[in-house]
Amino acid sequence: MAIEVFSGTSIPRELTTAAMEYLWAKWRTLNATGDLTLQRLTGESALVKRANSAHMIGSGDDFIYVYVGETIQQAADQNLTGTLLSDNDNPLAQEFAAVYRQVAQRMQPAFVRFTGTRKQTGELWQRLIMPIRIGNGTVCLFIYSELINHQTEVYDQLFRTAPDAMI
Repeated sequence: MAIEVFSGTSIPRELTTAAMEYLWAKWRTLNATGDLTLQRLTGESALVKRANSAHMIGSGDDFIYVYVGETIQQAADQNLTGTLLSDNDNPLAQEFAAVYRQVAQRMQPAFVRFTGTRKQTGELWQRLIMPIRIGNGTVCLFIYSELINHQTEVYDQLFRTAPDAMI
């Protein structure tokens, strides 16, 4: 059980969804113009589903969940709002903490893919983590997560990379 992390200036296009591409582009634009706030990032789009997002604020070496959407609550089988990431019993919590610290320190988004640990095995999730400075050196992390259909992804990858044309 491990996570796959992509950091930098772009997300591999074959891995993203419309919502994630939209958020990535909007974060970059708002960050470049100095207008980046949580409200501006998440507003004005039907693509961004509040149920698929979580907001965290750093607390020393740890992170506190300040908002957790319904989709994320169902995947975790609990509402994590108000709890520390270190108190989470998810086996990937330490790996996520390392990624979150890196995002907050570098102030650069990261894209993460991982296998779900709670419900049925084989669930593939992808997550976009975007830092937002909210004052006095405090960083809020806006985390947008989606469950992806692994089978569809495999067929899509085969179709895109096949040496021969197919229908």
